[in-house]
Amino acid sequence: LSLVGLLLAGIKQYVIFTSACAVVAYAVLKPGRISIRHALFGLVAILSFFVIYDTYIDLFVTHSFPESRFPQWMAFVERPYLYFTGSWPAMDRLVMDRVIEEPVFGYITLQPIWKILGDGLRLMEPVGRFLPEVEIGPQGYNVFSFFGEIYWDFGIIGVAAISFLVGWFASSLSLKAVTGGAWGFVL
Repeated sequence: LSLVGLLLAGIKQYVIFTSACAVVAYAVLKPGRISIRHALFGLVAILSFFVIYDTYIDLFVTHSFPESRFPQWMAFVERPYLYFTGSWPAMDRLVMDRVIEEPVFGYITLQPIWKILGDGLRLMEPVGRFLPEVEIGPQGYNVFSFFGEIYWDFGIIGVAAISFLVGWFASSLSLKAVTGGAWGFVL
């Protein structure tokens, strides 16, 4: 059901995450059942999903980029390619030259909190929605990976601290799953 909802909402990245988590859960429940053939099939299915979504659903987005060096016969995979690889040059641009300063501390990372305090409870001046986009060549790009938004707000110290906290939390859940034996912790 979550996959259907994500497909209908058009949240492509979370469709991939949900699919990967489903495969991992299946591999844990049925060890030895996932092979290289299955992984290649999954890769082709993901690429096909992106191409179909880009061609038939994402109609109001630029599909051809000026001065593109992509071979014309492979133009149908240019946007999926940029989607999967664009976070590296975007993060590079972000690290090399700060594009703009955010108006509120933790502007992007803590945006849900600012939205509740500003728009919901009116305890502060509402903060406009903003996605940090940088130019990577063909277009502005707003996907920086897990570290991008954190780096934008808190710099390298924030990336180290939040990565440590996420790693600690995931490790503690993993230890509880191994030692506790509860199926909820395993999932």
